[in-house]
Amino acid sequence: MSTRTRRGLLLLGAWVSALSACYLFSDEPKARKQASDSTEPAGEPVAADTPEAASAEAPAESAGACPPLTGVLSEDRSLSQATGCEQVTVQGRVQVEGATLTIEAGVELRFEADASLEVGVGAPGVLAVHGSAAAPVRMTGAEGRWRGLTLGPQSAGSRVDHLELVDAGDETHAAAVLAGQDLALTELTVTGALGPSLELVEGAKLSMRAVHVASPGAPVAILAAPGALGGVRELELAAGAVVAVAGGRIAERVEWPVAPYRVDGVLRVEGEAKPGEGEASGEADGEAGEVPVGAGRAQLRLQPDTTLAFAPRARVEIGALGPGALVAAAAPEDGALHFEPAPGSATWAGVVVHEHGRLALRGAELRHGSERGEGMIVAQGAAQLSLEDCNLHDAEVGVELRGNAVVVERFTGNHFRGVPTALILSPQALGFIGELNEYGPPTTEPDEAAGAEAELGGERARIVVTRGKIERDTTWTFQAATLELRGDVFVGKGATLTVDGGWQVLAAKGITLGVGFYDTGSLHLARESDPSAPVRIGPSTAGQGWTGLVFGPHARDSDVENLRLSGTQGVAGVELRGEAEAFLTRVECRDCAGATATWACESQVGTIALTAAGSTPTATIAPRDCR
Repeated sequence: MSTRTRRGLLLLGAWVSALSACYLFSDEPKARKQASDSTEPAGEPVAADTPEAASAEAPAESAGACPPLTGVLSEDRSLSQATGCEQVTVQGRVQVEGATLTIEAGVELRFEADASLEVGVGAPGVLAVHGSAAAPVRMTGAEGRWRGLTLGPQSAGSRVDHLELVDAGDETHAAAVLAGQDLALTELTVTGALGPSLELVEGAKLSMRAVHVASPGAPVAILAAPGALGGVRELELAAGAVVAVAGGRIAERVEWPVAPYRVDGVLRVEGEAKPGEGEASGEADGEAGEVPVGAGRAQLRLQPDTTLAFAPRARVEIGALGPGALVAAAAPEDGALHFEPAPGSATWAGVVVHEHGRLALRGAELRHGSERGEGMIVAQGAAQLSLEDCNLHDAEVGVELRGNAVVVERFTGNHFRGVPTALILSPQALGFIGELNEYGPPTTEPDEAAGAEAELGGERARIVVTRGKIERDTTWTFQAATLELRGDVFVGKGATLTVDGGWQVLAAKGITLGVGFYDTGSLHLARESDPSAPVRIGPSTAGQGWTGLVFGPHARDSDVENLRLSGTQGVAGVELRGEAEAFLTRVECRDCAGATATWACESQVGTIALTAAGSTPTATIAPRDCR
């Protein structure tokens, strides 16, 4: 071999050695060997116990302490113990927008002073809290108080399970503000709040179960719009705390959880339907609970052992502009339902049931309501009313029914205490009042020699009847109260008025009780009643007489028995005009200006045991010159 050839081979060997050394120090041989030796398909993760696998699977925060939450989160993020985020610091105002923040069981978020977590406020965002009973998620202050949690209007789909909020909010800002749609919260516990623990914003649609508020220093546990409370169940409050309800509207079917409530404004229950649409079809069941609810009809249902305390001038309005109902029923063993003034308030403005409204109460207690001489309960127009076994006390007026269109489904077993005027209603509506109602303290049998005023006064509550007509068959069922007629009462249109024995009636000055004036009418008064329980009718004010009982020319088939009149100023206590028909039995008139009874030649009258008492001049004045 020549020298030149030998030199060339040496140079080539040196070049190959250098190239080989470079290749051995690179990652390519290792990568090729792993690719060649691996049994996994291309693109699948490598073995979990290799350093490379750990590097591939762990997020950036696993390399050291979990990075804090701060600023705007616009990409999905998950916090868990497995990723080293057992404790996470929250700095400033954290906003979840366009992303989902997931927090797994056992994670604790520690908020710096004035830090907050806001989800779905400026843009759609979702919060997913996956705590458990053994390892709840906890949000607390790093060294003191923090601003709080907000699920904003665009937080739809957020889910919270086993979350604890500690030392959030202040005296005016709630620990958690809920304003979103389709929110679900289960086992939420709030402690250490200085003001409201929760604020439920108008329009929020949520489902909340097992809510625990343990902040004894805060008198208002929850500040809520009335419609937002419908999704809350199993509510537990600190002793003395209340749910404060701002004035507002309930437009759907809502059931409030058992709690003490403070109502701070006008609570309106009215749906969206046009008048006449979405009305309940049929009556409520025997429990006064379930009400058929049509499309567009609103309903608020209260559970037993619930208290509604009203601020001054606060009230409930039902069915004013759309169909609505308030339903509350309780048995004695369930705990009562209370409607009363809020602490520090002397009274509240009561419940008003309008044209398209329905109120059904059973076992409820209402006290210190009404103002300006109106009833604690006022029903008007075509309102529907059902009251059973309710207690109404310490108010100027109990129940007021305005007009003849009010439908009284049930009115029985109610107790009036400290209510001087138990009822104000029309003559027709008095026929809706059933049996077993109690009015004030008992009254002893009056002394007949003491005069009409002593007989008919006493300590009983009064039922006030306004001027009006009876145009449908009606029975005035006996009530152990004094009935006061403040306007003329006329029976016509073919109707019959039946009056039970035992009534005590006061008639205002000049009042006439008329039957069959312009069309056919009939009166059956105390017919076949116990002679010891007559109907007594006298003047409401001493010295101011009333006209008396007058049968017009169209009065037919009337029977009057066991009637004691006093203080009439007409020609007779009972007068029959024209072709009136009436049979009078055991009728007395005491201190009357005219006779006990008189009639016209054309009248058909039968009389038995008519008497004049006191200064009444005569028992009868028969017509003269009849042919």
